Amino acid sequence: MGRLVFFCAGARLETLPARKVKNLLVNVMDNAENERAIRDTKALFKCAGSETCMLDSGGHQIHEAERQNKKIIFDPSLPIMRSEERINISPHHVVEAACKLQPTIMTALDFPLRRLSGRADQEQEFLRKLGSNMTWALQMAALREKHCPDIQLFIPVQCYNLDHFEIFKNSISNIRYDGLSLPFRSLKLPELAFFFLRFYQIGVRKVHILGTSSFFVIALAAFFARHFFEWVSFDSTTWRESAQHEIYLNPNDLSPEHIGNEVLIDERFLMTCQCPFCLNN
Repeated sequence: MGRLVFFCAGARLETLPARKVKNLLVNVMDNAENERAIRDTKALFKCAGSETCMLDSGGHQIHEAERQNKKIIFDPSLPIMRSEERINISPHHVVEAACKLQPTIMTALDFPLRRLSGRADQEQEFLRKLGSNMTWALQMAALREKHCPDIQLFIPVQCYNLDHFEIFKNSISNIRYDGLSLPFRSLKLPELAFFFLRFYQIGVRKVHILGTSSFFVIALAAFFARHFFEWVSFDSTTWRESAQHEIYLNPNDLSPEHIGNEVLIDERFLMTCQCPFCLNN
């Protein structure tokens, strides 16, 4: 029986949802852009008492930069940079940040695929970014072996379908990695299940699902964690951001419940929520 792990993403010292947060996900752009960010992130890890920390490479920031038509460069000789006009990040920056922060897991740098519906458009988008995603995976694996071999490496799977995955898998067949990271995007549950089964067939035992808090995705992840994988994890900012606006997710079905500061809950009601806040932890 494997582990099902939820990562709290996007948290800062002032927005930690509890005194102790077991699993934190941070990203290179927001949490390791400069020495001050590095110090703040280390303080965050210490304050949260986290058992597992994951360093995301910054694919989401690249995706947003592309959407906003910013100039995107991947120059390791220049510092990490994000401005109104451009963004710069490379595998070297990701590994350097990992060496300083010492997370449990880091993800390889990836160039996210856009949400496209037409098969021809998807094919073109996949092929346009395949070279970058393949090259960065190879570079990340080599840099990890050289500088921080004890940090686990998860490779993002930027594919629209299993045919694309076979092409990508074969291109990185000679590298060592610990798990795969799968952006959920617009995948339907059966498609997600097929990806999981294919991962299992090729010997992958650790999987991370990027950016989702869907009830049925979590249920599917729990099933595969129990019966197939050693580790299935997922991350989301939704729960934490909702709570900041006094919206809490019902632990039974994750439906939103607005509970403002003025609401008084009768102590005779049975408390079913097991989150650290409700348990006064």
